[in-house]
Amino acid sequence: EGSSSSSHPRGPAPNQSEQPDKTDPQWVLIDTHKAAKAALASLRKSKVVAVDIEGDLRAEGKLSLVQVCRERGEKVLVFDLLKCPAIMKMGLGQLLESTKQLKIMHD
Repeated sequence: EGSSSSSHPRGPAPNQSEQPDKTDPQWVLIDTHKAAKAALASLRKSKVVAVDIEGDLRAEGKLSLVQVCRERGEKVLVFDLLKCPAIMKMGLGQLLESTKQLKIMHD
């Protein structure tokens, strides 16, 4: 029963410096060609990405948002496919289909 006050059910408690800054958004909206180009270049360098998708997920459906993050602590990239559907053809579709990267999908 001797649990330490510094223990945490899922590992060590985060340091105060690791706490998110509540004044700084933890995500970036990607809704232009320019922003998408830079974001996709960054994502291509990662071996693992976490992905969450929103929209009509049927085979003939249409995606509205794709949220991707490279590493813990980095900002989530939120791709707005309703505002800029060309993002899929600019490389997001290719990134999602690539077998070179491990995708951790969230439903």
